Amino acid sequence: MSVPLNVGDVIRIYDGTTDPHKMKRFLCVLVAEGWFLRINTNAFWKPHFPLPHTGNEHCLDHDSFLELRGVIEYDDYSIESALDDPGNHLGQLSRDVIAQLVEHLPNVRTIAKVERDRIIESLSALL
Repeated sequence: MSVPLNVGDVIRIYDGTTDPHKMKRFLCVLVAEGWFLRINTNAFWKPHFPLPHTGNEHCLDHDSFLELRGVIEYDDYSIESALDDPGNHLGQLSRDVIAQLVEHLPNVRTIAKVERDRIIESLSALL
């Protein structure tokens, strides 16, 4: 991997589930498992969590929304391919936003409890 990936990092990675397929921003929530949550420009999918541009200018172009419909898993090859271009590693979300997300996650019922617990543990290590 050209750029090391850490929990809380926002990266651009190819998303073959969008129409059209394109590079999208994702938040890494568990490195070892390749777990990510998709970031959207608009509040298309519920539930979602607001991500403010202020304080996150280095990794977001504008106010955005973290999609909380479920974990999206990428394999090592896809992650490494994305990170071969250092421009796809956008930096880490602010500690304030991560702390707010950790507080919000226990109430999210669209992500299995075992996954929520692992994500909360992983993100909490940053605080």
